[in-house]
Amino acid sequence: MVIVTVILVAIPLRTGMHAIAQDYRLTQIITSVTREYVSDIHSHIILTNAHYEDRQGAIRVNLTLQAPE
Repeated sequence: MVIVTVILVAIPLRTGMHAIAQDYRLTQIITSVTREYVSDIHSHIILTNAHYEDRQGAIRVNLTLQAPE
């Protein structure tokens, strides 16, 4: 009974952890590419936040940038 319970908990836990890891990797890629692109435009612009939404296969990226006046 214990083994069956562990298996029933482990399967959704593994799936959830995989989704979290995939989300983290995508966020890191978005952040890295954006920082590189923005620094090419202006060296004093700072990326302070990057967030994305997956909308039916299209990714929408929201960025918060900080720039000097």
